[in-house]
Amino acid sequence: MADSNEKLNERITTLENELTSLRQKMSTLEEQLHEIKPTLEDSFTKSPHDQSIEKEIDLQQASMVRTNEEKLQQQKKQDLNLQKEVPPSNIQGQKKPVEKTKKPPHHDELFERLLGVWLPRIFMVVLILGVLWGLKVGIDKGWISYEARIILGYASTLLIFYFGMKNINKGQKLFGLTLFSGVIAIGILVTVAAYYLYGLINYPIAMIISFVYIALGFIMSKRTNSESLTIFSGMAGFLLPFLIQGATVNTWTFCLYLLILFLTLFYIAISGKHKVSYYVTFFFFQLTLLAYTVLALLPGDEMYIVLTALIQHLIFLLFYVNNAISRSIFTETTIYLNVIFMVGWVKLLDAQQDVPVYGVLAVLYILFAIYGFSRKDIKLQSIFSAVSIFAISVFILSFNVETYESKMLLLLINGAIGIWVGFYFKSIRTMIISGFIYIMTGLSVLAVVSISSWLTIQHATWIVFIATLIFICATLYALATKNYHIKTKSIDFSLIVPQLVSLIYVFKLTILILDTKVKIVDWSLNDHITFLTLLVAIIISFFAYKWRRGIYVAYVAVIEFLFIGLIFLTSPLISYGTSKQIFLFNVFSEIFYLFVFTLLIVVITRGKFPGTNKLQKFSSIFGVISQFVYFVFFNKWYFGFVDIFVWEHDYVYIGHTIWMFLFAFLSISFGARLGWKVVRYLGIILIGVCLLKLFFIDLINVSIVIRAILFIVVGVIGLVYSRIMLKNSKD
Repeated sequence: MADSNEKLNERITTLENELTSLRQKMSTLEEQLHEIKPTLEDSFTKSPHDQSIEKEIDLQQASMVRTNEEKLQQQKKQDLNLQKEVPPSNIQGQKKPVEKTKKPPHHDELFERLLGVWLPRIFMVVLILGVLWGLKVGIDKGWISYEARIILGYASTLLIFYFGMKNINKGQKLFGLTLFSGVIAIGILVTVAAYYLYGLINYPIAMIISFVYIALGFIMSKRTNSESLTIFSGMAGFLLPFLIQGATVNTWTFCLYLLILFLTLFYIAISGKHKVSYYVTFFFFQLTLLAYTVLALLPGDEMYIVLTALIQHLIFLLFYVNNAISRSIFTETTIYLNVIFMVGWVKLLDAQQDVPVYGVLAVLYILFAIYGFSRKDIKLQSIFSAVSIFAISVFILSFNVETYESKMLLLLINGAIGIWVGFYFKSIRTMIISGFIYIMTGLSVLAVVSISSWLTIQHATWIVFIATLIFICATLYALATKNYHIKTKSIDFSLIVPQLVSLIYVFKLTILILDTKVKIVDWSLNDHITFLTLLVAIIISFFAYKWRRGIYVAYVAVIEFLFIGLIFLTSPLISYGTSKQIFLFNVFSEIFYLFVFTLLIVVITRGKFPGTNKLQKFSSIFGVISQFVYFVFFNKWYFGFVDIFVWEHDYVYIGHTIWMFLFAFLSISFGARLGWKVVRYLGIILIGVCLLKLFFIDLINVSIVIRAILFIVVGVIGLVYSRIMLKNSKD
């Protein structure tokens, strides 16, 4: 590149010299022409031919000048383009490597790289095994004494360390780090053998020597910025207390050692921005603490474990809050895991001790959340407000109280406040955690909390449940539409939940009144009073459609109304010992339901149902449904009536057949008048069923007198109705 630039500069210089000499010649010629011109003008006049020749010479000279100037300008442009493409250092003659696009490595290159990474490690393991077996042979043959074995082991670590440093200095970093790993492994194994097998050193010396080897690994990992060596040294450090154990070791010394090891690894990880070693440190710390708790923890030392976990927990939080570690490495997932581990460690304590510790955690996270709000750090606000809601819930659950309903009451309040905080400060994490806590607590209240008295914690829990639901709905209307642009219709739909809960609350209050105040023995009356109360509550909630937000509540009220109808259909009118007055009240409650049901069908068929007119096209289907409902209710009332008033066998058949014919005739008439063909057809089918009943059932089960009366009455009714139908048809 430098040779080409030199040639280019020489060419430009040559062209400039030629242009300069050409301009000098032109100026000389012009001077000569100026000197000759007056003489020529005086002596004679130029001929046209001479003038044309002179003009042609001038044009040629001018074109030669323009051509040379254009060549010079083109050459300068090329020079400028080359200067843009080539760095200045190259123009000055300094050679720098030209960057080339990296091509993806070939499969063979990848295979070679993998071999370069793993082969040294594999053969280091092979070397360690060979040394161990060689020592075993020497021991079996009696060639090597105990002291010599230990000295040879430590000498081999020095030798391997020397070669490792040599390779590091030569640029063979990977091979050198593999040798350093072998130094740590062999050094600790030799120390374990010297302490356990031969008794050549005591526990403190064994631990000091092991610390030296582990510290050496940390120093070299920090110096070489090797994450793999950090992980290997850390794993050796976490395993060390279980490899070398002393009788004088107690829980607090173990915890102190574990904290120092954790801090060392944590510092190396964050200073080197090592993500893998950071997570390995976190999980191995928890795993080592768990292993010691299961294998060696003495009774009464639980507080040391909890304090160790709490200190580690605080270190994580302080580093995260102060941005002392990159949040791409220290993710919020670690905070959640840390909280869960911390909650588990506190469970080691007695019931009297865990409550204040959980309280400290709750206060701690509340303070961190306040700190996040003061700094206007949105992420800190979201994370710590969510965790504080969770910590407060754990604190509430840790209470040792006689009634679990008091815990549910506090959890409902905590969840509702958390939902408000999440919507107000736009924290999705807080909304999710708080919503989960509130939903699970609410389901528990619905499932297990019953109201046994008016002034009880159970009743207060239900009141708080309904109040917090209203508060959450108000929060949705005030904040969800503003901060999250949630449609108002979606919030209108959520009003169904407090309506259902309120209905269940009315049901429980009705049961409470019947059990404590009225004390009715007849269970059929109890059922009908309860269902009638629910029916009134449902009708009241139906009128919520007059409020612009209550249309979905009205729709759900209709569904609840139909469900209550199914209960009315299946509930008996009388029970053992039911009086006539109770029977009449039960029938009245069901008549009231049927009356409201009829009004509902009329509203639907006339297209006046609130919010929609689409149901009107299904009016014939509603007609069939109402026909079925009337038929079932009439049958139920009839058999209840003849049962309570003790009709004779024959009269039961007469009355049933007569009213069935009347019902069939009315079905045909209403079906024809309203245009419900299916209702008419079902009425005709019912007439056929009645005729079959008349001939095959009634004739067999009634006396001849009742038979005559029955046939006369049915015949007269049929003729009269036929005459009416013929008249209507004629008209």
